[in-house]
Amino acid sequence: MLYEIFRFELRQQLKSPLFWLVLVGFGALAFSAAASDTIQIGGGIGNIHRNAPYVVINMLALLVLLGGMFLCPIFVAGAAVRDFGHNTAELVFATPMSRRAYLGGRFAAGWLASVLVKLATAAGMWLGSLMPWLDPARLGPTPWDAYGWALLTLVLPNLFFIGALLFLLATLTRSMLGTYIGVIAFFVLWTIATVLLGGGNIEHQSVGALIDPFGIGALDFATRYWTPADRNLRMPELAGNLLGNRAIWLAAGIALLVAAFALFNPQREGLRWFRRKGSSIAIPPPSAPSTAPVAIPRTLLRTGFAARSVQFLNLAWFDARAVLRGP
Repeated sequence: MLYEIFRFELRQQLKSPLFWLVLVGFGALAFSAAASDTIQIGGGIGNIHRNAPYVVINMLALLVLLGGMFLCPIFVAGAAVRDFGHNTAELVFATPMSRRAYLGGRFAAGWLASVLVKLATAAGMWLGSLMPWLDPARLGPTPWDAYGWALLTLVLPNLFFIGALLFLLATLTRSMLGTYIGVIAFFVLWTIATVLLGGGNIEHQSVGALIDPFGIGALDFATRYWTPADRNLRMPELAGNLLGNRAIWLAAGIALLVAAFALFNPQREGLRWFRRKGSSIAIPPPSAPSTAPVAIPRTLLRTGFAARSVQFLNLAWFDARAVLRGP
């Protein structure tokens, strides 16, 4: 059953035009950053090779931060709340299906969709470094080990942690709006912690490197004193604060996912930010049906330009309100 739900959800993700739009968009963004000086991600490259290992790792880490915080709600959280949003939850939960199969299949498919977007991002970066208009003197050999290191050390663990956090929020609130509010709150708290622990005190910097859930602070701490020659050739060593950071937040992601499985209850209402107050107006008993004939007013159907214009404006306003009120 787990595999069937995973396959069904992944097929739904891959059939969505939004998935392909995001995939192409991030691939094009990475391609532009690698092939042009107009778009810069993570600051200027300076006298470092455009495809140096340090540049590849740093750019992929920042693109995960940019995309993970706002893409995972689309794929991971969207998979968690789809049945509740489409009012098919009762039908699904009436089938003999385990919690592990239902939640595990949904999470795995949403997480894999996010990973595919990041693989397209890495492919776009690699293709951008091959463009003929780039100065060959600013390029080194393709650092395949840097791509692999970034994917295994930063991209996949970060997507797992973010996905687990948002999956927990989505299963508790059963609302995309509640999930996005949680994303914003987490992003603000992370930014405040980064600012407070980013001073000149080496102990604060070491703690800041450990509490950064995305590993960017730990990566900067490990490569802070590298020379341009080091950044052109060396790979970060997975040790010290960097290793501790990855272990801490991988364990945190596992704990969040376990919490999502443990707290999920198909028979419980999701958390609500606002609740409507019950009405105290007494409802009168139904009266006996009237036997008097009903006079139906005569109407004239108009199909001219003025009538079509009124219909157009009403439908446009109806859809505009739906867009503006949506999460």
